Amino acid sequence: MPSYTTIFSPDRIFDYLIDCPPGVNKEEAAKEIVKNTTRNLLTNKAHFTRIQLTAEEFLALLGLALWNDHIANHDHKIMEIVRINRSKIMTELHKYYAITGRVNYAQRLGDVLCLLVNIEEAATLQKEDEKVYQLMDMFDDFTILGQDNWPRR
Repeated sequence: MPSYTTIFSPDRIFDYLIDCPPGVNKEEAAKEIVKNTTRNLLTNKAHFTRIQLTAEEFLALLGLALWNDHIANHDHKIMEIVRINRSKIMTELHKYYAITGRVNYAQRLGDVLCLLVNIEEAATLQKEDEKVYQLMDMFDDFTILGQDNWPRR
């Protein structure tokens, strides 16, 4: 399923659906996947277009997105590492705004953090879509590997 490194092309959707079980209506599945993916892409594209992140803001946003609360799996040591890393990223972002001479940057910082929330919401919607696809028996359990399905060591 889509991740940070997935490239999605609606005209190649049937290549993606080739491994569906025989009873799946691939036409309907394709429509649903394209609709849901387009919804997420258009929403985030609009936010990125409106905000026009600098390279530094983009890197901070990426760092905050990757160092999120979900990676810790309630492990207190990892949660502390996440907290420290997010704090360092925010400190550097504040320094960046000061260096660039942005005096009142609270609104800009708010826009960047709201964009982060929108990205996280899109990821949540994607996970919800994946669960619906599983309920529809579109894919086997190994095709969609969400965080809660990862093999444990």
